[in-house]
Amino acid sequence: DATDDTKTMAASYRRFVDGMIEKMLATRRTELREIFMESREAVESDKISVVNVISNQIEKAVLLPLCTKILHHIHEEVREDEELYAQNLALVRNKPQLFFGIAPEFISPTNWSLASVELGYLNKCSLPSEMLMAIFTAARSITANTTQASQMTGDDILP
Repeated sequence: DATDDTKTMAASYRRFVDGMIEKMLATRRTELREIFMESREAVESDKISVVNVISNQIEKAVLLPLCTKILHHIHEEVREDEELYAQNLALVRNKPQLFFGIAPEFISPTNWSLASVELGYLNKCSLPSEMLMAIFTAARSITANTTQASQMTGDDILP
């Protein structure tokens, strides 16, 4: 089954990346510290940043060359779902915010235009880490766009 093959391939890739990150942190900690100290970032205090940098570089070296083949396979698998998604999106595109269960105190006067723009960048991303950052940026713009942001939680912006 193609879905099982895709899941196995994705899990293998994730194990590979995680293993490479651990190996880089274990064997190159001193060099990484020097690089990050030069850019005023500390390896110990910002491990997530180091992990992101390593993961991004591995993606560029390993995943990007294979991306065309992988994406072609994925698009073939999800073509019918994407067509259904596009049809459903057209149906709800102009619905008011209340339709989506957004509480009146969280309704955006700009109709979440900044978040929409940020999500538009998702289609321009090649790497999974870039896609994740585009989603995070869109989520941050949602909380930044409301006067009730200090009271807003993830449950308030998720269906």
